[in-house]
Parts: sequence; C-alpha cells; structure tokens
Amino acid sequence: MQTEIVQDDWSSEDLRRELLIWANIELKRSQFYLWLKHAYIKPQQPNVYTDSDRAKLLRFAHLMQRYRSLKLASKKLYESL
Repeated sequence: MQTEIVQDDWSSEDLRRELLIWANIELKRSQFYLWLKHAYIKPQQPNVYTDSDRAKLLRFAHLMQRYRSLKLASKKLYESL
C-alpha cells in the first residue's frame, strides 16, 4: 500500500500510522514515544507535528529498521544531524 503525505499537520496517531507503514516494523505505542526524545521533537501544539518533525521521525524509523536497536539508531541520528 502506497502512502501519501498530503496533510500540513498530523496528529500523533496519524504520524504513528505513517511510520508503521514506512518502517515496515511493528511498534508498541511506548516505543513510538521513546523515539520523540531522540528526534528532538516538541510539537508546536499538543499532538501536532510539522514536516520537519515527520522527516526526523522517518529517518529514525529507517535507522531503527536497519539497526534494530534504540541505542544504535539514536547514535546514528545524532551523527546525521
């Protein structure tokens, strides 16, 4: 199933759903929120994320898929920023 990025602002559930599709791995809700601190994301409004936030999380999702480790993925994300 192909996904489309058409919204300016997504809720946390919209973003989580998109990440699950792109990363192609199953995540628990608690893991998703663990990602937020590693991606340096603070929503401008509660549960609303920008294009920049989504880009960081998608990058982190790909790193998680590649390394299968929160510690390694966060280290690689820090190196890429």
